[in-house]
Amino acid sequence: MNDLISIITPNFNNNAFIDRAYQSIKAQTHTNWEWIVIDDFSEDRGQQIQELSKTDPRIKLICLSYNQG
Repeated sequence: MNDLISIITPNFNNNAFIDRAYQSIKAQTHTNWEWIVIDDFSEDRGQQIQELSKTDPRIKLICLSYNQG
């Protein structure tokens, strides 16, 4: 069985950890996953995640229009 696994990550100004989180997810043996990142109005608006999503369609970025805490 190869069920889809959804990984949901909140993000607020955490660029220092995004690549590390992505590498950890990619290193898993289960490959049928999607990574949904909810950006809580970060200063860079999730730019690093947007760049990663260009090369890996399993990454989805949702940007909130204001900081919700």
